[in-house]
Amino acid sequence: MKMAGALLALALLLGPCLAYAQDSQVRIYLPCRGAKASSEGRKIYLVQYLNIDTYGMPIDDLEDRYCVTWDKCIALGYCKAMSPKEQADADRLNPGAAAERARLERERQQREAQAERNRQAAEAERNRKAAAVARETQRLGSHREAEARRLLELREAAANARGGPAAPARPSGSAGESEKVCTTAPFRITPTSMFKPSEAEARAALARDAANLCRNNTGNAAYTGAVSCVREDRSVWAQMPVARLGKRPADDPPRFEFKCSAPIVCAAPKETCRTVGTVRSSGQ
Repeated sequence: MKMAGALLALALLLGPCLAYAQDSQVRIYLPCRGAKASSEGRKIYLVQYLNIDTYGMPIDDLEDRYCVTWDKCIALGYCKAMSPKEQADADRLNPGAAAERARLERERQQREAQAERNRQAAEAERNRKAAAVARETQRLGSHREAEARRLLELREAAANARGGPAAPARPSGSAGESEKVCTTAPFRITPTSMFKPSEAEARAALARDAANLCRNNTGNAAYTGAVSCVREDRSVWAQMPVARLGKRPADDPPRFEFKCSAPIVCAAPKETCRTVGTVRSSGQ
């Protein structure tokens, strides 16, 4: 019977070690083999029973929380006693086992909830990028999907340089961090050119101004809009209503100039981001 118990304990010990050794993040660590855990006989690794992700936890914290002795594992209810006496002895040596098991279960639930929030945030980010690529592809043409993807990447890199990524690049739920929420909408504006000697020059000036406005606000210079131009006498006499009561001076002949305007809509939408509060800690 003792030999069977020893073999079972050995199997329980080796199981988590092999599983943990397969973790690409901590391949060289064997659970519950640290000096403190070994000296106290805490060789059973509870993570295998809780099925939780412990990535990022310091090794000392892992061992303090999840490495226990064989009798404590029995008292917690994760290991099976080989006899009623072994169960009774384990319960007597660990009077606080019920409360500790409840704590471990709460931690497991919290970690599962955080993992689900992280998964949802990552999925939302993937969907946002896919939608942005689809919009650019629709504008540029289906045969230019790769170009649309590169344009999106450049635009997001520029947004990062100006003040951080648009969508939550980090998983939500971390203490002390804020979330950046972004929306897109068509960018509309009605620019007006300066007065120019000819209508062609006024139209060209308006086109340059409109393209710059769209480029600066959306990253794309393309736009649509109906242009209208006016012809106006810019002579001194024409600009002074009081002077019109008299005769136009001979040295101030009519000087006609043109200005143009257009209610434009940029081809690409404008992205507006705002910071939403401080994310509360998940309690982990």
